[in-house]
Order: sequence, then C-alpha cells, then structure tokens
Amino acid sequence: MRNLLLIGTLMLTTGCTSTWLETRAKDLAESKGAFEAAKPCCTSFAEMKFDELKVKGENKLVVGRENQAFIFDEGKSFFRAVKLPALNYQYSLNIETWNTDSLGFSSSLMSVHIFEPSIIFLDRDFNVVKKIAQPNMRYHTWMSTAGWETDIAITGELSSAKYLVIYTNPSIVGTSNTATPGDLTVMAGSSFVSVPSDDYGIPTNYEGVINIEVDKI
Repeated sequence: MRNLLLIGTLMLTTGCTSTWLETRAKDLAESKGAFEAAKPCCTSFAEMKFDELKVKGENKLVVGRENQAFIFDEGKSFFRAVKLPALNYQYSLNIETWNTDSLGFSSSLMSVHIFEPSIIFLDRDFNVVKKIAQPNMRYHTWMSTAGWETDIAITGELSSAKYLVIYTNPSIVGTSNTATPGDLTVMAGSSFVSVPSDDYGIPTNYEGVINIEVDKI
C-alpha cells in the first residue's frame, strides 16, 4: 500500500470559501440531473460490461454519466464492473473511493464530494456470491487526494468470485460523511492547522472515482 501522506488545502478567506461551496453545489446538481436522465443498460448482471482488472498498480475507475446505470435492489445507480484476475496465490483487493470535485483535484474539503460504494461479488455464472451493502471503510489521505478505503480478502466464500460490481445506494446520496475522527490537520498558507473534522462533512454523490489495487496475501 502506498505511503499515506497529508493532503488538503484550507483557504480561510470568505471569497474562496464561497467559490468552493458554489462548485460543490453545481457538481451535485449536475450529477443529480445526469442520474435522473440515465437509462438502465440491462436487466441482468450477465449483460453488464466487465473491465479487466490489472494485477499491478492502480485501477482508476470513474463512476458516472459516461458509464452504464443499472437497477439494483436499492434502486438505480451508475456502476463499474470488473473481472477478477485468475491468480495462483491468495490476494486481497484494496478498494478506495476518492474525494473529487469539478476543479480536477481535491482542492478543499469544502468543495469535494464522494461516491459511497456498495459491492457485489459474482461467480462465473453471474450469481451473487456476496453483497457488501456498507463496507467497513476508513478515511485516509494520499499524495494527491483523500477518501475512504477498505481491504477485502478474496478467500473463503469469495474464492468462487469471478466478477465485482461497484455501485451506490441512491437513498444515501446527499448525506455527509465526517472527514476523519477527531481533529483534521490541513494546510493554511504555509502552516499546518488543526480544525474539528465535524465541520467538514463530505456529501455523497451519484458519481465519483474508485481505485482498486490487488495485493498478495
């Protein structure tokens, strides 16, 4: 796993704060419009488009209006689906969901939003092996962004899994996740300051960025 590094920029001027909040509101409104207009691609898992999962490095997956939508048990959602690698050793998946905004980078906790994933594992016949509606995720910061991550070992009951589908529960979109427990250290100018993370709830969105990495265990 990559070295966890501090990121985040906090500008303490009213003008920048207003711009960031306006950016977030615009992003969320556009995502909602795209979601409402999206037509389901198919009626079964077998009809989905599955991408190959690279064993080495990042598998960055944008989830949103450029992708397909499907009617899950919880309702319609954009999704990404991947084919799991056939390996001769046990492995786990590190699944990350990144803070994003339309500025192209996680410039401020006041502008970003996040895709909260639900996960379905399928066998070779596209039957559900396991569904994880709310993965146990932890907040982390990396070199260029921040977000939540979880690790799932492809062992035991998941040994028969051949495919993975990631989507979100539309009923939770718009709710907020606290950035991190306790105080959050951010950069203000050239100095690091500590602020209560409760002030920086990050709203969930219909769209986002997922990264998957394969780790040998």
